[in-house]
Amino acid sequence: MKVYKDMGYSNQDIPTTVEGIYNLIHPDDIEEVKKNLNDHFEGRSKVYHSDFRLRDSKGNYQWVTNYARLVEKDVDGRPLRFIGLTLNINDRKRAEERIKKQNEELIRANAEKDKFFSIIAHDLKGPFQGFIGLTELMSERIGDMSVDEMRDITQTLQVTAKNLYELLDNLLNWALIKRGHKRFNAEKLVANSLVKIVIDNVKLQAQNKNLDISNEVDNEIVVLADKESLKTILRNLISNAVKFTPRGGTITLKSNPSEKGFVAISIVDTGIGIPDQVKANLFQISKGVSRPGTEQEPSTGLGLILCKELVEKHGGKIWVESQEGKGSIFSFTLPSVG
Repeated sequence: MKVYKDMGYSNQDIPTTVEGIYNLIHPDDIEEVKKNLNDHFEGRSKVYHSDFRLRDSKGNYQWVTNYARLVEKDVDGRPLRFIGLTLNINDRKRAEERIKKQNEELIRANAEKDKFFSIIAHDLKGPFQGFIGLTELMSERIGDMSVDEMRDITQTLQVTAKNLYELLDNLLNWALIKRGHKRFNAEKLVANSLVKIVIDNVKLQAQNKNLDISNEVDNEIVVLADKESLKTILRNLISNAVKFTPRGGTITLKSNPSEKGFVAISIVDTGIGIPDQVKANLFQISKGVSRPGTEQEPSTGLGLILCKELVEKHGGKIWVESQEGKGSIFSFTLPSVG
């Protein structure tokens, strides 16, 4: 048969029995082939047909399509002889697989685009409304306000402004990554120093909830990372811990050796934890995980997705350990130096 010769078999190696053909069929396809043959032999189909993978003379599998019809039975009614046609459809199958993969990527891209526009349309609106409301209040009552009232409002404005900045920065970074325009400049960085900077940036939000943030990252740890990306990762993870930790709680940043050439940085909080059904979708933009903090702080879920993108760009991993009501530990790895 031509298809066997094209696959490198000599005349004497070409199988002449059903069992001989079975021995060359991919194990994952054999049951379907047997079922279709049996349906034909027992009269449930006029013509036998199967697409399956056939092993060539080099041990590789190629897709073929096989048509056959029973033409003779023995005296006991068992199949004796049939005629058929086998064609190599490997190129067609590979093309179908490429199209399927491209279609899946297109569906995923559309889901990400929908999430992106949803954040722009809805999640930006709330902070801006709050910001505008507070400034209107100040403009109308500023002459009657006490110093304490003005201090409270300005602190709230500062927190709102920082939340807006964080959201806009996440949107910009995520868009740049998706378009392939995000630049990464890996350099040697002292992890503890960057952690201090980010903790200072979220200090006001933490103080407003009477949260204690401690930095236990080893002073000797040096990572190879893009500075702005690492600050973005830390900012998002620490901000999340602040949002989901009740008043009086604690947040601790730690470091531990990881797999060879990497170090793990963890953000440990005494917060409300994460339900299993939410935890499973935290890093998937298509799932749209979004829930408010303990004091209704806005959270789009985009920050964690961005963290995953940035960590993986560095060759690292990110994961979460959490039980509802028992706090959370978010950890990620980065290449270490020395």
